[in-house]
Amino acid sequence: MSQQFTVQSLITRPMLRRSLATAVIVGGILFAINHELPVLLHPWSGVLWRQLGLSMVIPFFVSLTSSVLTRRELLAGASAGTSSRPDASTSVQL
Repeated sequence: MSQQFTVQSLITRPMLRRSLATAVIVGGILFAINHELPVLLHPWSGVLWRQLGLSMVIPFFVSLTSSVLTRRELLAGASAGTSSRPDASTSVQL
């Protein structure tokens, strides 16, 4: 029998904080690498603000998705009575 989890039951405040921190750090680095000259040489336009937002949003969702899938794996293993640490052969089905 497959265990059903809602996204709301899998996301915690610490996950959101960690994902936000990851987004700011990784997104800031990506933005600086990809848009160094426009930022330094030109006034900020709407396009640069959108690119900054995307540079932050993508790492946020990657980090959050990874945390949610890991938590889902651990909760499914715990409820099935198996080890709380899945081995490398364990796969998660969406």
